[in-house]
Amino acid sequence: MAGVNKIKAKLQEHFNNIIEKPLVTASLVLAGVSVLVISLSLKYYINDFENFWPQILAEAHGMIFDIAIIGILIFWLNQNGETRQRIRFYKDEIDDFRLWESDEAAFRTVGNIKRLNRHKIHEINLVNCFLARTNLNYVNLQGSNLNSANFSNSSLIETNLENTRLNQTNFENSNLNQALLKGAYASGANFKDAFLIKSQFENAFLIKTNFKNAF
Repeated sequence: MAGVNKIKAKLQEHFNNIIEKPLVTASLVLAGVSVLVISLSLKYYINDFENFWPQILAEAHGMIFDIAIIGILIFWLNQNGETRQRIRFYKDEIDDFRLWESDEAAFRTVGNIKRLNRHKIHEINLVNCFLARTNLNYVNLQGSNLNSANFSNSSLIETNLENTRLNQTNFENSNLNQALLKGAYASGANFKDAFLIKSQFENAFLIKTNFKNAF
């Protein structure tokens, strides 16, 4: 009985190893189906090949059509679906780290921001996010909501903050040289000791904004 159980366990282990490898599984299925179809069609190959061959060619053309139209369409839909899932994951992870004041939270959030930028997403909800001592150079946050976020001691050189919400946002001792802040809503924002050389503030709302000792 123990020997039988051992054999069953080994067979189960081999089966699990196979199904965990999609390419091996697909190859085995293809080989099995091919043997079955060819064996059932063998008499037509031998006795009626001239009439059977045109039918094979017709099926081959149908297969090409399926791959060209249906296959590519399904691939495109899958790719779009995976992209949407990744974008949702990045946004969810930003939400998970919101209000968590730690270097790990800051760097993970920055990583998600840059990944969203690669997917051409720049309107991001960063309210109350902790992003102190991070590198956000050349990042695009146009139209984002950064109210009450903490960017102190960070680097935001040439960062696009056009039309962003920066109310009560903390940029103390940060480097925003050549940053674009056109039309930004920065009421109560803190730019104390910040570097703002060649930064653009055209049409920005700067009510009660703190520029003490800023460059």
